[in-house]
Amino acid sequence: MDIQELAEDVLWDEVSDYVEPVEEFQKMVKNIFYVDRDKVNEVKWCEVFDTEEIIVLDSKEHEDKVEIEFEMPFILSAWNDETQLFRVTSCVHGKAELTQDEVIKLEGLEYTDVEVDSVYLVF
Repeated sequence: MDIQELAEDVLWDEVSDYVEPVEEFQKMVKNIFYVDRDKVNEVKWCEVFDTEEIIVLDSKEHEDKVEIEFEMPFILSAWNDETQLFRVTSCVHGKAELTQDEVIKLEGLEYTDVEVDSVYLVF
């Protein structure tokens, strides 16, 4: 079994879905001092629009499942209706338990290397 290929095929959608809720965006930017908190509160939806490959850091195979420790660098857009307010570059690090074709469990996901750009313009 190619663990790297399995991680890329099975984890990408699940991890993207995990980081897209507004609550996760708020966690990412919580300790970034230069972010406008009023604008953060205006965010209504988020979308991962670019990622690099999922990087498998460690894995253990057990009968019909695999435990994977991974990192996934990504870029997230945060929106208020039709206006993009922020672009976040980050990396999510965590563990997953997988079968051949599905994620059984995601755990311990943390964000590292968080950089936030404000993309709204005021004229």
